[in-house]
Amino acid sequence: MKVRVSLILLGCLLLIGCTDLMSPNYSNVKSLSKLMIPRWTMHGADIGDINSTLDKISLRQGNWVDAWSTTAQDYEKRADELIKEKNLDDAKFLLLKASVYYRLAAFPYPMDVSQNAAYKLSVKLFNNANKFFSDPPERLELTLEGKKIIGNFRKPVEVKRYPLVILIPGLDSNKEELYWVEDRFLTNGFATFSFDLPGTGESNWPLRPDSDRVGQ
Repeated sequence: MKVRVSLILLGCLLLIGCTDLMSPNYSNVKSLSKLMIPRWTMHGADIGDINSTLDKISLRQGNWVDAWSTTAQDYEKRADELIKEKNLDDAKFLLLKASVYYRLAAFPYPMDVSQNAAYKLSVKLFNNANKFFSDPPERLELTLEGKKIIGNFRKPVEVKRYPLVILIPGLDSNKEELYWVEDRFLTNGFATFSFDLPGTGESNWPLRPDSDRVGQ
C-alpha cells in the first residue's frame, strides 16, 4: 500500500509539472522539456527534431501544438510521397515518426480541441503505419464489467510459447508510444500487451481510485 501511494504521489507531481509546462505563465518551458528528452527519444522521437521544434516554441505565441504538429506534418507528407512511389518500407517508419510528434503536440494529455485532434491523428497514423508491417500489432478489445480494455498485442516471430509482458503508459502517454519499448521485449522472446491507463487514450474506463482492477 505504501508503495502504491508513493507511486500515485510521484505521478501527481509529474503531472503537475507537465501541466505547468503547458501554462503560458510558466517561465522556463524548455528546462522541463529537456528533462523529457530521454523518454521522448525512447518512444521514437529524434533528438534533432526535438531540439529544432523546441526552438520554435514561444510561450507568448502559445504555439506548442502548432510547432509539434508542423514537425509531424513534415513526416506525414514525406510518407505520403513514398507511398505513392510504392516505397512502403520507408513510408511506414515516417508514419510512426509523425505519430510520435502528433502525440507530443497533445502532451501532457489532450486539454483542448487542438490537442485532442492531434492525439487522434497520432493514433490514426500509427494504425496506418501498421498496415505496411508484416507482423503489425494486433488490436485487442477485452470486455471487463461492460467496459472495453483496448490494447495492442505483439508476439515474437516464430516462437510458439512466450512469456507475456503487460505495459501500461502513464497519464501523459498512450499505448501507441510504447511501440519501440515493445520491440526491446520482442527481441528477447517476450510478447507484449499495451493498453491505455483508465481515463486516458482510448480507455473506456474512468480514472478512479478503484480503476487499478483493470490490470489485475
